[in-house]
Amino acid sequence: MLSSSTGTAARTGSRGLHVSGRTESWNGASLDVTSQMQVGQTYLFTGWIKLASGSGTVYMSLDTTKNGTRSYSQLYSATAASGGWVEFKAEYKYREPLENVSVYFEVPNNPTVDFYLDDFRMEQLPDRGPITIEPDIPSLKDVFTGDFLFGAAFENFELIEAADRQLLTKHFNSLTPGNVLKWDSTQPQEGEFNFEPSDQAVQFALDNGQQVRGHTLVWHNQTPDWVFRDSNGNLASKQLLYQRMEAHINEVVGRYKGKIYAWDVVNEVIDASQPDGLLRSLWYQIAGEEYIEKAFEYAHAADPDALLFINDYNTHESAKSQALYNLISRLKAKGIPVHGVGHQTHLKINYPTMSEIDSSIAKFAALNIKQEITELDIDIYSDDSTKYDTLPDNLAQTQATRYKQLFDVLLKHKDKIDNVTVWGKDDGNSWLRSFPVNRNNWPLLFDERLQSKPAYWAIVNGKPTQQPPAAPTGLTATAGNAQVSLAWSPVSGATSYTVKRATTSGGPYTNVATGLTTASYTDTSLTNGTTYYYVVSASNSIGQGPDSVQVSATPAAGTQAPSAPTGLAATAGNAQVSLTWNAVSGATSYTVKRATTSGGPYTNVATGLTTASYTNTGLTNGTTYYYVVSASNSAGQSPNSAQVSATPTGGSTASNLVLQYRAADTNAADNQIKPSFNIKNNGTSAVDLSTLKIRYYFTKDGSAAVNGWIDWAQLGGSNIQISFGNHTGTNSDTYVELSFSSGAGSIAAGGQSGEIQLRMSKTDWSNFNEANDYSFDGTKTAFADWDRVVLYQNGQIVWGTAP
Repeated sequence: MLSSSTGTAARTGSRGLHVSGRTESWNGASLDVTSQMQVGQTYLFTGWIKLASGSGTVYMSLDTTKNGTRSYSQLYSATAASGGWVEFKAEYKYREPLENVSVYFEVPNNPTVDFYLDDFRMEQLPDRGPITIEPDIPSLKDVFTGDFLFGAAFENFELIEAADRQLLTKHFNSLTPGNVLKWDSTQPQEGEFNFEPSDQAVQFALDNGQQVRGHTLVWHNQTPDWVFRDSNGNLASKQLLYQRMEAHINEVVGRYKGKIYAWDVVNEVIDASQPDGLLRSLWYQIAGEEYIEKAFEYAHAADPDALLFINDYNTHESAKSQALYNLISRLKAKGIPVHGVGHQTHLKINYPTMSEIDSSIAKFAALNIKQEITELDIDIYSDDSTKYDTLPDNLAQTQATRYKQLFDVLLKHKDKIDNVTVWGKDDGNSWLRSFPVNRNNWPLLFDERLQSKPAYWAIVNGKPTQQPPAAPTGLTATAGNAQVSLAWSPVSGATSYTVKRATTSGGPYTNVATGLTTASYTDTSLTNGTTYYYVVSASNSIGQGPDSVQVSATPAAGTQAPSAPTGLAATAGNAQVSLTWNAVSGATSYTVKRATTSGGPYTNVATGLTTASYTNTGLTNGTTYYYVVSASNSAGQSPNSAQVSATPTGGSTASNLVLQYRAADTNAADNQIKPSFNIKNNGTSAVDLSTLKIRYYFTKDGSAAVNGWIDWAQLGGSNIQISFGNHTGTNSDTYVELSFSSGAGSIAAGGQSGEIQLRMSKTDWSNFNEANDYSFDGTKTAFADWDRVVLYQNGQIVWGTAP
């Protein structure tokens, strides 16, 4: 019952509302405010709560009805007690006409406690004027053209106001309907489908030329309970569950076939604490892991052209990412059509590190699947208790820095990432305003009034300026019988090349080959005796660069110049590099060319060779040398071979093994060291891993002991042992040694060990100073040959130089 009373129930004045006689958790005080609401206006609800006894969490919520469907949403929650009054205050924007709007208070975790409500107030906030977008700022989709799609999630009520629609179409070329494609929206009752909201959402995107991501088909949340129950209310059989799953996916995916390019088929199925890494949802309890396989198979059958994703949060965490990696590996091994992984990427203002995200993207690339960032936002809070009325300037700037750092990582991996989607277009439409608690939050790129924030400008202004590539250099032309072979040095940043030809010096030129991805081309079906003039240009996503210097050649009948050598291999030794290649038909001699920068310019180091091998001696240990080889005969010289490289090292035994390194954490002053390794076997026979050891040299900067962990290894972390030793040498006082058990197996001829991720921290968690550490190189964020990490085979150094 509800009663007005004096004394205890009154905070101010003489009367307050006493809520008593509660028997259910949802029993409470409710007020119908429908008649007071005006579309487009924002209201402030305020009330003061005190419990009659004890303490507990109290909700101030809304009870709304739209198209006959009743729904509930929290406005504010806080802990109240009998010892004093607590203020509840929340803003609510009335976006669209509703049949009913009621404000109510409840104590959900205590269904019988009495409580008092006083000084309740509903206030229409002053109209701040019409909301308009900034029409002249750069569009995000244009800024990142050529990198990845830039998307946003949205709700259908965001299609009502013109400004909301304009922001969605100006900045985004991919849209994700946030809720209307989920099971509880599309099929709330068995066999009763409702596609009106989802049709509206999808059609809006299609009408504006935007791609659509479908979210989501199979999830443990927002799936009606009837899906998991039989007619007696017991858990359904596996067969019944699959029948319902298949019927649902056929209906939903089939309806949008050819309209939705990608689906999150299964969502949040990982629980790293379980032995098999899978969440014990009702899906799993009924069907085990197989339900995931069935979901992908049914989705693929419904739309064979759609890309199918497995989507999850915290994919940067070592254990969770490994469980997800293992699951995808199992699915692919069975031929299940899983095409990509969705990294939700809900970040905090202080967590995780960017190196963890970097490592995660690199890790999943090894599965040869697509990757998308599907639900990006950056929460400005680091706990669940702090609340702000407005966004503090210092947090806005910290958030901007975080966004910039994140996009630096995403742009580094733009060849691996196809879509970056923010989970909401503006702060006023973020799920983080009601999760994990009700409070203001500002996790996105635009504020509540659709204005750009520092975070927006951080990623727009922070993006490196791109330009068309430079003109190719080193262009050569070798005439043959009715043909001319061209070769040139690769151009940094180029994605393709265009060859242009003329029959008069200086042009006009005609394109004879476009879209070339290698730095060579043979122009055939020419007229012998005619002189041809050539230039080459390089292109990337920005445009085409200037032409190279012109070269010419005159084809003639008779012997043809040989083709470029293939199979070139380089093996480093002590102050030398040994080269071998496949003999070329028709060649009478070979020329070896060397450079100290990748792509040249090259210098001839050996000419007139008559065998397909050469050893280049007198080299400097620790310097990387780049080689190409060409073949010659009486008709001329061939194009250059593909380039190879090698780094001579002192004190090591000649070997076909190469140790590669990358820095997974480039912060030289934090409390962890995270090198990753990859061993390559360039030889012709397998190498037993148990005969190998890796050493990495560093300074531990203090007296505390150091611990090490294998975060992930393709050959299995349990097959790797970690030990530490003292060392006196250049920029090092300690080394970490990785050795391998027999369970690690072997590296096949021409194969690799796969990535090995090592992490080290001190027992007191104090910071390192890696800046001058012997083996550390913060510029190596992708795997590269590195002679300051050492590889031993049977106790002998076969790669690298110890300090």
